[in-house]
Amino acid sequence: MMRALTCSALVVIGAVVANCARGNDSREWPTQPVKVIVPFGAGTGPDMVTRLLAPKLSERWAKAVVIDNRPGADGIVGVQAFVSASDEHTLLFMPAAQTTLTLLLHERLPYDPLRDVVPIAAAVAPSIGIAVTKDLHVTSPAELAARLRSQPGLLWGSAPGLPDLIFKAFLALEKVDMKYVPYRDQAMAMTDLGSGRIHAFAASVTSLSPLLQSGSARLIAVTARSRIAAAPDVPTLSEAGYPTLATDGSWGFYGQRAISPALRDRISEDIRTALGDALLKTRLEAMGLTVAPADAAAFAADIDRQRSFVDGIANLLGLKPTGAAQ
Repeated sequence: MMRALTCSALVVIGAVVANCARGNDSREWPTQPVKVIVPFGAGTGPDMVTRLLAPKLSERWAKAVVIDNRPGADGIVGVQAFVSASDEHTLLFMPAAQTTLTLLLHERLPYDPLRDVVPIAAAVAPSIGIAVTKDLHVTSPAELAARLRSQPGLLWGSAPGLPDLIFKAFLALEKVDMKYVPYRDQAMAMTDLGSGRIHAFAASVTSLSPLLQSGSARLIAVTARSRIAAAPDVPTLSEAGYPTLATDGSWGFYGQRAISPALRDRISEDIRTALGDALLKTRLEAMGLTVAPADAAAFAADIDRQRSFVDGIANLLGLKPTGAAQ
């Protein structure tokens, strides 16, 4: 009797363990639609990337992929919504700057950007561009600096973020001044640049593309370390004489703090496979992006490099660094 009971108990325990193992098997994920939170509004660069990727990921996962735009407070609203979700079927897509720059711009955050968002896979490498209105007849950063010395009072704009920081560093290096117009709504800033109400603007090339294609703005430099496919004739900041301002960014996917390594790697592989589609690559490059898929470890290394870059710019501007070296 005792032996039979023991055997029965072992069978039950074995079944429970097997069921638990199956429940944690990354191969069974997803079991429901996957939500991707984007902490920016519809029509922004990160939003457009996720909407192009969503059908490819939906095919691989055999589940709907839903984009959830949560703009506000320099991206903090969206990241907080993601952290609060505590759901393995909720992912986050955003620029690496949201983890490297928020500690510089905000003393307190409702989450820990170094621990509460786990890098899964990099998707694309954007390039920040410095653009001028068409009526400002300059073709390089050096010409812009010369114009500012002879014609004070010109206006430039940006939204809070890495482009804003890089342009401020450019002005500091050249020891020139330009009146700053802050924008929360990038669409309004683009309208003002296109109409000549402001004279220069720093943003991702993806965001600037409509103005560049219409001819109402001119790109005079990009931050990428090499020239980009969407603007092969435009020099990099390194080529223009500003190597300390050169950086390659990363936009990618993040998971919850508790995500298992197996599920993280499974999702990472699926994302990188989806990015191998030739048509998708062409469409992303036309937006001024470089398709640069990377696994979790490489993405995390990119983020660390950008954090060091941000700290260098912060030191140049006399700001408190984020603490990347700690």
